[in-house]
Amino acid sequence: MKQHHGPRRSLDTGSDDASGGGATAGRSGGDARRPAAGALTCESLGSFLPPKPAGLDVPRLLAHGIDSLYVSYFFETANSLIDWEELAVCRERSRQRRFATGEEIVIGSENFWLMPYGKKPYSYVLSNADFEVRLAEHLQPCCYVQFYSEALWRDGAQALHMRLLHWAGSVSLFRSRKPVVSRSDWAFDFHLPSIDFDGDNFVSRGRMKGRWDNGENITGFQIGKGDVVVRVYDKVAEIQAQSGKVWMFQVWGQDKEVWRVEFQVRGPVLQQHGIRSPNDLFDLQYDLLRELAGSHTTLRTPNGDANRSRWQLHPLWRALREAIANRPQEGLVRSINPASSLRLRRYQQIKSLYGSIKGLGAILSIGRPDGKVMGFNDTLKAIRVLMFKREHDPAEWEAELQDRVQRHGLGKW
Repeated sequence: MKQHHGPRRSLDTGSDDASGGGATAGRSGGDARRPAAGALTCESLGSFLPPKPAGLDVPRLLAHGIDSLYVSYFFETANSLIDWEELAVCRERSRQRRFATGEEIVIGSENFWLMPYGKKPYSYVLSNADFEVRLAEHLQPCCYVQFYSEALWRDGAQALHMRLLHWAGSVSLFRSRKPVVSRSDWAFDFHLPSIDFDGDNFVSRGRMKGRWDNGENITGFQIGKGDVVVRVYDKVAEIQAQSGKVWMFQVWGQDKEVWRVEFQVRGPVLQQHGIRSPNDLFDLQYDLLRELAGSHTTLRTPNGDANRSRWQLHPLWRALREAIANRPQEGLVRSINPASSLRLRRYQQIKSLYGSIKGLGAILSIGRPDGKVMGFNDTLKAIRVLMFKREHDPAEWEAELQDRVQRHGLGKW
């Protein structure tokens, strides 16, 4: 796993600059990005990270980084090089196709997949493997961007922010005001072979909103909703059951026994802590994380005290606080192998297909004179006959596969 220690960089266009990944604990007087008066402030280092009890083993930190990032960009659109009429024509044309999935389009320095619909209040949705851009010609902010998880782990938030600004410059979208971060998610991934805690071990300002299990074991917890959400969950189980992000195995260097501590924070709380622009985020993120892992939510081990806030920190939470106190850089993996994700998707498709073949074999076996069930090869032969007789259209097959290949190449699955 490579770590990024890049220099501060800025654009000559006057856009929000992207500073280094580390946090700055102190600020000089008069800095506009200082936390607002009345904002929650983090504890002293001594109370945030008390002396480590003798013989205490803490889980090993595997990776840390920004896992989701949503930013609103304010650009002047009147003199941009974007042909808004042509964009509307392309969107409408894709809507009229039998498979209304969108079409590939090049705008400035980026290749995108133009979706056949907008997302209110934005008229256009463009996406590629690394981010989604929502656009509107007569709206501010005119551009709302979601940076995708894999790109954030591979390249880092700073580099993606700069890339978005470069794209904007390539189509003469110039900044009218600083961009605003509307949501950021931080992930801390630990090697944790088993858990010895439940929902009652959490002490938090938020309310316990959910506990997940797979029928046999607890797989996660969620605390809070709205502006601050804390999740602690089995990330491997989540990947296998839902997200399919097998590239995380390369980030960790292992494919089992990984639990994630995740903080999801939205605009109002970000701004309360002086974070408005991406530049603020890069500078002040660890101040906010100290508050979240210190005063907002903790995981503790019962010791008989009636006051749960006096229970000893659980080893997982101590490991989390150590990671934050050490201000780790974002964990970047520039050699993520796309073949790993394709292998998992292929396995999932084959598994699903095999189940469908068995289902069809069972249906075809009903009422057979010999009372036997259809064999696998006979079922495949029957599928071929039925497909060619009723469903298969060679031209449609080629057109749809070409469409899917294009979409997959731009990160749309």
